[in-house]
Amino acid sequence: PGKYKTTVTVTEGKVAAGTYDESGADYSDETLLLPGDTLTLEGEIPGKYKTTVTVMEGKVAVGTYDESGADYSDAKILTPGQTMIFE
Repeated sequence: PGKYKTTVTVTEGKVAAGTYDESGADYSDETLLLPGDTLTLEGEIPGKYKTTVTVMEGKVAVGTYDESGADYSDAKILTPGQTMIFE
């Protein structure tokens, strides 16, 4: 099993954050984030870790994250309708 930590900070637009498992995304208990909001999720999962970011509104900067924190030096800017998957 691996540990994971995902942090989402919204600077513009809206973000719906939900859980994700081997069956896919589950937004039944989602959290809606607005500009200025930050959400951090931590836990353990067996096998591979996967994060999916789908932009619904606004622009989202997506970067890598490790034990040192966020690294936006090679961040990608996503716009509405775009999806990025990290594995």
